[in-house]
Amino acid sequence: MVETFSLNYLATAAVLNMLNTVLWSTSSGGILVMAIHPGWVKTGMGGPLMSNGGGEKMTWTEDSAKVMLNVMSTLTEKHNGSLLDWEGNGIPW
Repeated sequence: MVETFSLNYLATAAVLNMLNTVLWSTSSGGILVMAIHPGWVKTGMGGPLMSNGGGEKMTWTEDSAKVMLNVMSTLTEKHNGSLLDWEGNGIPW
């Protein structure tokens, strides 16, 4: 059975992905629309999920934000409509 937290998270992620796609496809230019996955970030929301067991490196919110800001400073028109990870690598939709 899927927990309520998981359903809420999945629904929110789906809406954000669709919003990104709609904004990008209807943009008349001049505005870069894309999404960045922040990685596995240590937050209070993680609670018991803080130990992901998948081997993915966890990071603090401040560190994740700094890395994502660095990625954002390098974006160009070719990134429009894309989904990137916190290090700027493309993630397939």
